[in-house]
Amino acid sequence: MKVFYAVEDGKIRVCESGDDETPVPVGFKETDNKDLYKNEGDPVEWFDDNMRRIPDENLVRQGIRVDKRGLWYNKITGEKKYIHNLDVSIDETLYTKAAPIKNESYQKFENNEWIIDTEKKDKAEKESRLSVLISEIEDAERRQIRPLKAIINNEATSDDTDTYNRYEAIILQLRSQITELEQDLL
Repeated sequence: MKVFYAVEDGKIRVCESGDDETPVPVGFKETDNKDLYKNEGDPVEWFDDNMRRIPDENLVRQGIRVDKRGLWYNKITGEKKYIHNLDVSIDETLYTKAAPIKNESYQKFENNEWIIDTEKKDKAEKESRLSVLISEIEDAERRQIRPLKAIINNEATSDDTDTYNRYEAIILQLRSQITELEQDLL
């Protein structure tokens, strides 16, 4: 069997013949690489002078091919992006191979590493605390309703008055904490 190749638009074209008497087709050259047909369409720079395919790791080392394979992370969102093939480029200003911090919701990529975003984390914790305080005030106000109705209707016992006053004190204390948190969040 004879194997012939030609270069078209920088890529290998292969032609085979089962007959050893076949002349070289016009525009083609004969090669002794019987496996060249497996590389149909590959760029010509991936071959040595004997038309043997240069291993990918050597092509990468020479800078002919790009190897960005693996798991990448978006530097802003931490979203995963997997590159499976050679010669696929990725914007390294937007992606990194460094994995985000596990189980940490508040982080950012800075100085080539993931760090905890203490400002965002602190703000989120304060907002969460504010939400809890508001719920506690709502609960205290609900607990004041029955004693307040008794007070309004002149049917209040000392327990009703004590209960109402106890929850009023709690509400005032919680409101001052809310005011402080709201000021911190500005």
